[in-house]
Amino acid sequence: MIKQSIIRILVLLSSSLMMLSCGTTVNGYKNVRIITVERELPFPVDTVWNTIFMNYGDVAKFNPGAFASGYLGDVHEAVVGAERFIQNDEEGKEVIHERIVHIDAAEKIMRFQIFEAQNVPIDLNATFGESRLIELDSERSLFRLKFHYRTSPRVLALFAHGSLKKDFTNMTIGIEHYLTTKEAVGKENFAEIASRYK
Repeated sequence: MIKQSIIRILVLLSSSLMMLSCGTTVNGYKNVRIITVERELPFPVDTVWNTIFMNYGDVAKFNPGAFASGYLGDVHEAVVGAERFIQNDEEGKEVIHERIVHIDAAEKIMRFQIFEAQNVPIDLNATFGESRLIELDSERSLFRLKFHYRTSPRVLALFAHGSLKKDFTNMTIGIEHYLTTKEAVGKENFAEIASRYK
């Protein structure tokens, strides 16, 4: 009995260590994890680009994980250098600040860097993302988000990956709903909204 318990603990420990070391090296930073989520949207690429991407500060309208959002500083449009805050809780204890670092309007790509994270345990130097739109046909597009991150401390990656992927997947549902209805998506109405979408 004791021997089996020890074996179970060793198996759990070794699998946890393997998970910790399964990240990749990005821009010289080791153990960076990557999350990719995609959603096919029944809207033309330009509609999604203009409604979602070009309203960079309004992410709380379609992200059920964001309690509030808005632009920071003097720039209030989606251009390189524009910054936004995303408040993840009602009390304002978990807030991140992001900056647009690259836009390619022709290819429909936007890259962002998180430069401040209040009570969010991430390594700012190794955490960034890229949103991309791919035209499927004149009436459909594919939204793809690729998020690179490293937690601090690293052991938190064992718990963060699934939660982050779920949050980003929920955001893609929120994007489709917002594009369809213009109704803001939040924690209070997301469960009912999600039941309408695959």
